[in-house]
Parts: sequence; structure tokens; C-alpha cells
Amino acid sequence: MQAYKCKYPYAPRLGRAARASDPGRRPRSVGSRHRVGLGTGRPDLGQRGPCGPGGGDATLAEAAAICAYVAERYPEAKLAPPVGDIRRAKYLYWLFFSPGCIEPAIVQLATKIEMNPVAAGWGEAQRVFDVLDAAVSKGPWILGDTFSAADIVIGSGLNFAVRMFKMVPPRPSFDAYLDRCAARPAFQRAEKIAAG
Repeated sequence: MQAYKCKYPYAPRLGRAARASDPGRRPRSVGSRHRVGLGTGRPDLGQRGPCGPGGGDATLAEAAAICAYVAERYPEAKLAPPVGDIRRAKYLYWLFFSPGCIEPAIVQLATKIEMNPVAAGWGEAQRVFDVLDAAVSKGPWILGDTFSAADIVIGSGLNFAVRMFKMVPPRPSFDAYLDRCAARPAFQRAEKIAAG
């Protein structure tokens, strides 16, 4: 599988997923002009994956979908509970909590847009981060003692929002969780690649 990543703040998430599934894998960087959905009018962009041509048998975009795909394609990496495992529901919930709740809440905070919490699918930003706070406080990982692709997605998004761009105020649970994520060798390898 060849993974491609853009040079933009969320790119390390793909690198972490690739490195966690295979320490020797290194995503190729492509310019952000290749991102899917930028409205360039080029029909060939619809055939590209997460910022570039796909990985042979599949082409997809969106970080959580990529992490889910990598976790299922490489079960030996144990990044996801197998189908039928009782933890799978919790894993899927948290895998998609980031794009469904955390990312919109970050945008709400960054833009200072007032949202009707009943109309917004994520409710309100404060509630999103309270729920996340409670989840990572239980730790060490989203699934307890088991690191998963959900931690790649949640940890990357939280790192982006709390540490990189300081859009979300730090909390002791966030700092401890991010420190655990940053201590992982795959995280460190992906950070080195993202840095240049």
C-alpha cells in the first residue's frame, strides 16, 4: 500500500497510521493542490486518495476512514478490535468522534461562531471537550489499556488543537494523553517526517 499525505497540519495523522501498521512504511508527500474536494474542476482529482493517487486496490480520503482502512488491512498491527469484539462499538464511536464532533467544535471555537446546540450535530464545543476529557482521563488509551487507530485520530486532532495551534485550552487529562501519544515510537517517527 502506498500512502500519500499533504503538507498540512493534519498530515501527521496519516503518517502515524502508516507507521503504526508498519514501522518501515513512509507516506509520500504531495502538494496540497492535490487534495480531494478543493473544487479545482479537474475530474482526475476524484480518482485520487488522501492528497494523491490511491494505494493500489483502494483510493480514499479523510483521516478517520484512512485509519480505519489501515487498521483493517493490517490486522497484525492490532490497531482495531476485530469484528465481533465487544470493544469494537466503542472503537468505532471514538474513531469517528474526531471528524464528527471534535473538528466542528474546533472550527466553532476558532471562528467564534455561535451555534444552536440543538441544531449542531456535535452539540456545543464545551460539551465536546468535556466528553473527551472524561474519556481520556480513564486512559491510558481510548479503549483502556489497548492503543488503537481511534487514538491516532483523537490524539492527532487533540495535538493539532491544543498544542500546535492552541485553539483549545489545555486540560491536565489532555496533556497527559498527548504525552502518552508523543511517547510512542510511531508518533515520533511521523513527527520527524512531518517536520521535514
